[in-house]
Amino acid sequence: MYFLLFFHLKFKKCAIAEIGIAKNASTKLWRSFFSKASIDCFELDEKLIKQAKKHKLKSVKYHFIDVNNKKIINDQFKKTKKKFDIIIDDSTHIFDHQINIIKSVMKYLKSGGFLIIEDIYRFRKEHAEEQYYYKLKNLQKHFSEILFVDTSHANNFTASWKCEKILLLIKK
Repeated sequence: MYFLLFFHLKFKKCAIAEIGIAKNASTKLWRSFFSKASIDCFELDEKLIKQAKKHKLKSVKYHFIDVNNKKIINDQFKKTKKKFDIIIDDSTHIFDHQINIIKSVMKYLKSGGFLIIEDIYRFRKEHAEEQYYYKLKNLQKHFSEILFVDTSHANNFTASWKCEKILLLIKK
């Protein structure tokens, strides 16, 4: 799905932000797919940041972030002095943190830019689509699209978690 969404940016200078880096695997993927992109990665765990920096990926910067704190989210994105074409959240997968991220980073997203919240649980009441729409109702005017995409497939690695949806927001 990402290939379809992002192919138009593949060979262009663009700015990408990823929140939550784990072992830096997806950052490596973005680096290889977007050859001309600048990539800013945000992570809470300083040890993961230190490990990721050892990979010395071209045009990739790493920043501390605490997605439980809207001020820290805002401050860290502000420090980049960028507007992003793509912002992907793959951090804690906690509903309130996901809402914090959306509310805090939308102003750092370019017009037509994609904000993606990954790994939304399919069967947890607190992650029901209605909950997201309710929390985002005052922000709808800023986005041309706010929709859920089911990403379940045969090679799904979410095991019993069933976090097989993404929330896709496209800024006006």
